[in-house]
Amino acid sequence: MTILSPVVRIGCWNVNSLRVRLPLVESWLKTDGIDIALLQETKVNDADFPEQAFSNAGYYCAFWGQKTYNGVAILSRWPLSDVVRLDLNGTGAARCIQAVTQGLRICCVYIPQGQDFDRPAFEEKLAFLNGLSNHTAPYVQDSTPTIIGGDFNIALNDEDVWDADLWRNRVMCSTPERNLLLKILWSGWTMAQRRIKMQKNPATWWAYQGAAWPKQHGLCIDSFLLSPGASDLFRNAWVSQHWRGEHQPSDHAPIGLELCTSNPL
Repeated sequence: MTILSPVVRIGCWNVNSLRVRLPLVESWLKTDGIDIALLQETKVNDADFPEQAFSNAGYYCAFWGQKTYNGVAILSRWPLSDVVRLDLNGTGAARCIQAVTQGLRICCVYIPQGQDFDRPAFEEKLAFLNGLSNHTAPYVQDSTPTIIGGDFNIALNDEDVWDADLWRNRVMCSTPERNLLLKILWSGWTMAQRRIKMQKNPATWWAYQGAAWPKQHGLCIDSFLLSPGASDLFRNAWVSQHWRGEHQPSDHAPIGLELCTSNPL
């Protein structure tokens, strides 16, 4: 496939309800110049997805909606093809959708949080990660550049946590979760944030409780994973933390990725 645009800006955001945050999402798309957007936790059924609003803003949409804590979507300035809804852990939860646009394969994921080690949700999280690993393994050698983006609900390293001692061996920072994400990375994927040389990875999530945002008690749990073909196109990655401080914000900040098809860095 041919990528027609020399520079593509991809954004990813757990919006924590499109009903509440549609105006904020529309503002983000315009302000940050997003060409392709991956949304998680949309919390709307398919019939209630604001497809017309996004169409008016110039985006094609692919979505898989559910109420409560699920719902994923891909928006693109270019038509979407090969759209697939993926139930990676057999629960029927709307947590993964994939499509091809502008010569890129885009996989939008919302990995379960896990709740606690003795809860079924934790086993569902591990099953989801294993399912994601199996599903994406062939893409490492595929000619189509592939991006997996979303809310992984895993802080991979101690540098991704505001207080590593406090979070050690808790859900989102436990060894089983980290090892399964590492298994995916070691199979040939690159985490986009790791391409930017930083001593500490910028947080992407701050709990609503405990004044976590003003105290800057955050975790880096949202990521882009790049296949070798996508990594070759890498130009930049960032976290737009200021959106977490807006009125009625999501508890996540959006992350961004820029790919360049001519003279990539």
